[in-house]
Amino acid sequence: MTTDGLDPLAQLLQRLQRTNDAFERHFRGAATRVQPVHTLYWGAHLLRPDSWRRLGDAARDAFATWAEDPPQLARALGFPGADSLPRDRQGVDACSQRFADDPDGFAAELPEAALAWAVHTRVRERLARAPIEDLRIDFEDGYGIRSDAEEDADATACARALADAIADGSASRCSGIRIKPLTNACARRSIATLDRFVGTLVERTGGIPSGFRVTLPKVQHVDHVEVMVELLSRCEQRLGLPTGALPFEFMVEVTQVVFDRYGRFQLPACIRAGGDRLLAVALGVYDFTASCGITAAWQSIDHPMCDVARGFMTLACAGTPVEICDGSTNVLPVEPHPRGGDERTRANREAVWRAWRLMHDHVRRSLVGGYVQGWDLHPAQVPVRWAANYRFFLEALPAASTRLRSYLERATAATDGAAVLDDAATGQALLGFLLRARDSAAIDTDALRRAGLADDELALRSFPELLARRRRARDAGGAGSPA
Repeated sequence: MTTDGLDPLAQLLQRLQRTNDAFERHFRGAATRVQPVHTLYWGAHLLRPDSWRRLGDAARDAFATWAEDPPQLARALGFPGADSLPRDRQGVDACSQRFADDPDGFAAELPEAALAWAVHTRVRERLARAPIEDLRIDFEDGYGIRSDAEEDADATACARALADAIADGSASRCSGIRIKPLTNACARRSIATLDRFVGTLVERTGGIPSGFRVTLPKVQHVDHVEVMVELLSRCEQRLGLPTGALPFEFMVEVTQVVFDRYGRFQLPACIRAGGDRLLAVALGVYDFTASCGITAAWQSIDHPMCDVARGFMTLACAGTPVEICDGSTNVLPVEPHPRGGDERTRANREAVWRAWRLMHDHVRRSLVGGYVQGWDLHPAQVPVRWAANYRFFLEALPAASTRLRSYLERATAATDGAAVLDDAATGQALLGFLLRARDSAAIDTDALRRAGLADDELALRSFPELLARRRRARDAGGAGSPA
């Protein structure tokens, strides 16, 4: 003991506890909400109450026209073994029957064909059920330069359209608006649009719908984020909304948001400034590469400078509930000719397939990098978004399932708590992979069971919590979830 009666070790432990508690409050782990697979941006001037249905119809039409059967989809996107798949109707029908009758046997004998059929089936079902997960009503780049009177009218009309779509059940699971940036030139206009849209939406619906968020583009410094938080808080108070009812995301579109003018890494400060309202950070590919001095011909989601941006975004967001949304492919699958005639059909198919394959490769690259959400700019891109996700998850499922089961068995059996800590990060990544696959409907709950999860664990999204449950069950004598 010291002369003042304080134990030096107790002082150190108190200091550690304060610091560790603060660390855990900020780095409290990934969000438990289901992250959308994509965000489809749509100009506010184009939005109508039936836009959600029309956009879904356009996605279904593109899929039915240019990916009529699994071999067509596989050839369009460059799946492995696509050229060996049947091209005649008799061969396609025979494979379809085998896939329907015995999918496991079909996969064991013809794995490349089984992948094509599994992906095509899932995409078709998804497009029939809910093709668009997240629609962002755009008052920025996709809206253009318009008068204040026109934007005021569109803000009101779009809020009413969203309210009507929610009422008739056609709205996407997630939705929101992108306002203009909070720069000197645009701040007043941005705030006016935000207030008018949210006020009208609350008036029509009585509140803020689940899954709604506001997108703030072209953030340059921490003050943009802090002012956004204040604006949303004032809006809630004025409309009588609960605190936190209006969440937001901000966009990385200029180099200055990464490093401030003093050379300090600024993104973590922006994340802290966003607080609990901040749901995600999105990469604006084309503005960001332009801010790096890259000319339009070379601006692309796979440009090395976008890899740099995503890396810094990952470092800033890792360990927090803030999600990362990747950018878009701006080569659109648009048919260059009116439909009709063999030559036009062939030219249209080549154009659409070329754009589809480029986007598929971009989405797959993002998924490999751990970025599970991206932007879509056209409804004909939506089928590719789902196809790339389903292929990615289905191909990696066997290895991920085996590894998760192995980690669960080792960690649950370990008597040393350190073994649990060593396994937690990798286990969480594997569990997250399987849950994202389930959330997107690439796999079902039976696949999670085969990966080693018990029925009472299927809703868990935290690997440490899963392990803690199993260890408590083991210590209590083996009751509960299997070891």
